[in-house]
Amino acid sequence: MPGAVRGIVSIIVLLNLLGSSGIAWAEQRDEGKGVEHQLLIPCANPLQGSDAGLLAWHTATELLTFGVDKLAGVSCLDGSRKGRFGHLVFTWYVNHATRYYSHEVAHQYHNKRKNQHFWVDMSDWSYLVPKFVFNQWQDYWDSETLRRHIDSNGKSPHIISWWILTVQAGLYQEKFNTVYTVRRCDREGVTTYGDGMRYWVNQAGDFIYNARSGSDTVTKISIGKYYYLDANDITMYLLYMRDLGIIISRDDWLAASGVALFASGQTWNAVRALYRYLADGTESVPNLSFRLSDRISISPPNFYLFATYRGLYLQSETFIGGIRRTGDGLHVVLGTGLDSFDLEQTGPVDWLRMGAQYDSFAFDLRFIRLEVSPFCYLDFNRSLWHRGQSLGAELRAPISGRFSMRARIEHNRADMIERVIKNKDEGLYVLAALGIAL
Repeated sequence: MPGAVRGIVSIIVLLNLLGSSGIAWAEQRDEGKGVEHQLLIPCANPLQGSDAGLLAWHTATELLTFGVDKLAGVSCLDGSRKGRFGHLVFTWYVNHATRYYSHEVAHQYHNKRKNQHFWVDMSDWSYLVPKFVFNQWQDYWDSETLRRHIDSNGKSPHIISWWILTVQAGLYQEKFNTVYTVRRCDREGVTTYGDGMRYWVNQAGDFIYNARSGSDTVTKISIGKYYYLDANDITMYLLYMRDLGIIISRDDWLAASGVALFASGQTWNAVRALYRYLADGTESVPNLSFRLSDRISISPPNFYLFATYRGLYLQSETFIGGIRRTGDGLHVVLGTGLDSFDLEQTGPVDWLRMGAQYDSFAFDLRFIRLEVSPFCYLDFNRSLWHRGQSLGAELRAPISGRFSMRARIEHNRADMIERVIKNKDEGLYVLAALGIAL
């Protein structure tokens, strides 16, 4: 199986080289206009799952960014470089706020007692926004799970795996926020300064967190004859993985996070978008890509690193545009564990995930126009034995005026993203949302 893994890695590297070679071509294109702000209201509790949470935090960010843009326009900030710098600072701040709160709320997704209440401390602005205040740690479990946790003193593999999932859910949410932003930029073919800021704030989150806090001291807090550990998301992951008998190198994790950030094509789209806006007020730039034909183009891949209870898992996604017509595209996904790259202290992930989502087919029905984006992701182990899959489609349909309906319908089994990382139940899953264009 190492040969197959090296083959997949070679494809990823080749796509990156192909995409990077298109820089000169992309710079010659006309700059695009900014995309419209789209609110998405999920028909599900955003406090109990990353999919609904993603839509809720996207909507919050869109509203705040829309307000900042309007304020900048009224104040004529766009007319000078100092004004545009101030505009970008405000844009960074609202993205920082929604990223911070989406990260913290995500820790509540897997609360077994379903009491996702929380509040903010208006007296503590140490994170530049009012501090998010958690439930007490005892509130995360039902009585039976808590008893098992205490009786095993936290050493039960099942409990530890669940705890790792809870601890890492905040970093996962940042990656899902990033993927959503990237796919929107892929569909539009441009990256705005707002998209660039949102991408950087979320994609760089794990790298900055690890660099800043990965070596912090872990404190033991006693409760009678038991104790629990007071640590951050990085150090807690390293400790709990060690309890599972898996040694994770913090240095390898930090290095891989940095490589995933700076090797991603959208990182440089974002840099260009922010620079062009600051320099001359250009609202958006065309995405870097390499033209394969008059219609078909391929973009540099983007990389997303996830710390799972199986180990460090890296997924790449590459956009191929113009498959059937101008404006459509295929998001091609390849994922594997960092252990596939001969890194020894990254966990025995033993996982391959590959597939794609096509965006999109359009159907003009009698009463409605329906856009369908089908997807298929297949999961294998290193011996290429089939493990599971995620199959389904995303639907979009206008209602009237600014309103539209969205839906995601999927069926998943033992899929790395949907089951291992998002912790969804296997089987059919449906999420609907109302779209509102500002």
